[in-house]
Amino acid sequence: MKKQEASHQAKQNTQLNEYLKSVEQQYLELRRFKHDYKNIMLSLQDSIFNGSSSEQLTYFKELIAQRAVNTSLDNGKIAKVQHVGNETLRGLIIQKFFDAQTKRIELSLELDRSEFIIKHNLVDVVRIVGNLLDNAIDAAQSIPDKKVICAFNSLHETKEISVRNSTNKKLDVNKMFKLGASTKGSQHGFGLSNVQQLVDKQKNFFLDVDNKNDRVIITLTILEEE
Repeated sequence: MKKQEASHQAKQNTQLNEYLKSVEQQYLELRRFKHDYKNIMLSLQDSIFNGSSSEQLTYFKELIAQRAVNTSLDNGKIAKVQHVGNETLRGLIIQKFFDAQTKRIELSLELDRSEFIIKHNLVDVVRIVGNLLDNAIDAAQSIPDKKVICAFNSLHETKEISVRNSTNKKLDVNKMFKLGASTKGSQHGFGLSNVQQLVDKQKNFFLDVDNKNDRVIITLTILEEE
């Protein structure tokens, strides 16, 4: 049974890695398209300004000014994702960014250095961060401040990944990581429980919760050795 479980887990990990790499590739293709699209519009500028109708001119001005041309893919909200050195972790952040957008949530990144790399236990890190982001994005939907911040910090062999969102209630830290504990109904509550289990099985993983001033920050600390 243990061999079967290990085999099943390895298969799931492989599928997760392949999926997140695919998400990252889609993100890069979208950035290339937007870059080329803007250049095409700019290349038409002379012809439009020299003899086109006022209706076409108005349309062009609106088109070139569209926020979609300069989306938050490039304006800093998640542009720093390129400095995350692990493909699967980058893919996860990009996927959650698009998920957040569909829910009208603003997901942004903070990095304190030019590159952030996880050297060990990457699959568990991806699973933990994914659950933390899911929880934060869900929570942000019910409050006016619909923002989530994911921060990456490095200090020698110590890595920190923090997920921050606003909250309109005081959370019971002692209960929030227990199975079934949720403010969203009986069908939720597995994500944070999974996080706690994943942290508990790694002796170099540590979890901290800071809940005050109408916001909650959950930080995963990883002690890595060369």
